Amino acid sequence: MKTTTFTLHNENKDNYRELEKFLLTIDGIERALIDVNDGDLKVEYNEDLINEAIVIDTLKSKGITINQR
Repeated sequence: MKTTTFTLHNENKDNYRELEKFLLTIDGIERALIDVNDGDLKVEYNEDLINEAIVIDTLKSKGITINQR
């Protein structure tokens, strides 16, 4: 398992729960947690099934602006 942290920018905090649920529907993503205070998104995923680039592309396809940490 690998964990990557992203910082969400200008996202509606009301949508954080929906985003977490959406990410969990993707094969290979085991955990997705967003800190509502600072917008940090931690994604834990199985590198045998998915990679960081796919996670980033998925977020961008949802119109989410991120910074990777």
